Amino acid sequence: MYLKKIQKLIANKMGLEPQEIEPASDFAEDLNMGELEVMELIEILENEYDIEIADLADSIETVEDLVTILAEELE
Repeated sequence: MYLKKIQKLIANKMGLEPQEIEPASDFAEDLNMGELEVMELIEILENEYDIEIADLADSIETVEDLVTILAEELE
């Protein structure tokens, strides 16, 4: 559920197709996303789901990391 949402957000931001974005995709190496772009993605998710996860940004390297943190915060 959260994976599809995150894939769509990344695809729109980076000009990719959602199916190109795998759970194991590394934001920097595979998706060419810089720290600012990842923080913008986190901010969008924080606003949409009314959560605070920016303090965990250092532990987010892959799409799956972000999905896991999002799921844990929304449990």
